[in-house]
Amino acid sequence: RGNSEWAVRSCGFHDGAEPLRDCGDAAAGADFVFAQLTGAPLARGGLYFAARGEGEVMRNFSFWVDIPEIANELIGQTLAGTKTATVRPASSWGVPLHDYDSARFKVGDLVELRDAGGAAHGQLRLTEVYDCTFGDIPERLWRGETNNSADEFRADHRSGWPHVELTLDLPLIAIHFRLISRIP
Repeated sequence: RGNSEWAVRSCGFHDGAEPLRDCGDAAAGADFVFAQLTGAPLARGGLYFAARGEGEVMRNFSFWVDIPEIANELIGQTLAGTKTATVRPASSWGVPLHDYDSARFKVGDLVELRDAGGAAHGQLRLTEVYDCTFGDIPERLWRGETNNSADEFRADHRSGWPHVELTLDLPLIAIHFRLISRIP
């Protein structure tokens, strides 16, 4: 996108160990912002810019699982570019999982992927949001969830959601996304 369509939200220098440090004139990095919006990885020891559309609100996003090991694996799959979709029970729509989750999302939202402790790991653009049921999982959804079949999808969610009664008619909300940038 052209530089005029994006506003720099924050700018800093990351050396891999220390927190982000202010780098001054964020406007000077407009080309770097553009590069990051195309999905280029952020390098350790490099400049980090987070961008959003003019007037766009950055929302928080986390995976709907309260088992930290599974949540961390899902974040890793997302940052590797293999995970491009997730689901939530429809009954949870509008209810944040924790303080670092905005809960209601729509196509086009720019969200910051966060873990249960609130640490940001990347920025995602939501590309699809739709209804389905646990018994009728579209192929694009189970593939986006890194599964090889709908049956594997159901088995994974049974282990990840032990507190949810997963009947075949359980309504779900599917969310597809595109990785915009990684946050070191």
